[in-house]
Amino acid sequence: DRGYSLLFAPQGGLQTSDTEDPFKPGIGYVIQQLDRPVYIIKITGYRDIWPVPKKGFDNCTFTDFFPPKTGTVQVKISGKIMNNWQSLTPIQISNMLEEKYYAL
Repeated sequence: DRGYSLLFAPQGGLQTSDTEDPFKPGIGYVIQQLDRPVYIIKITGYRDIWPVPKKGFDNCTFTDFFPPKTGTVQVKISGKIMNNWQSLTPIQISNMLEEKYYAL
């Protein structure tokens, strides 16, 4: 343990619409296996300056992935979330974190 932090997109990838996809159970599996504390990071307002590419991710060029304009976003970070991850299923973990994410 070198003190590094891992960052995951619990929805399983890049968002392709203005609504957020639900959390996938895979994040619950990773957390269960690592058995480490979790912090939730929620970024809001980014769609105002970085909309979903109209031509879809598969047809984008490198520069399409840069925000087309500047603006303000809000970043919220939860407190440390520690649990007895081994006592929960990956789906339970994922559901719990998704609830905490939307409450943040």
